[in-house]
Amino acid sequence: MISKLEHTLLKDVLKSNYTAGVLAVLKGQNSVKKNGKPYSAKYVRAVFQGRRQNTTIEKAIWQLASLRKEQETIQKELKESITKTGF
Repeated sequence: MISKLEHTLLKDVLKSNYTAGVLAVLKGQNSVKKNGKPYSAKYVRAVFQGRRQNTTIEKAIWQLASLRKEQETIQKELKESITKTGF
């Protein structure tokens, strides 16, 4: 289950529109509910907010956070390299 502290930290990394990203990760992994249907955005948000517990969705949230953190690092490095060397 995602704790309040983890939720706060994840919000800083994921910013907005995290639900679509988590659903995309789940779709890419072919992760579905027991009945074979995809998870709903509402359920993903409930897990993210710590109201529900689902290890599959939690794993997808952490994977998305890792991906976005990596993208943020790459963007910062590119920005720094361009501003140091000029256009």
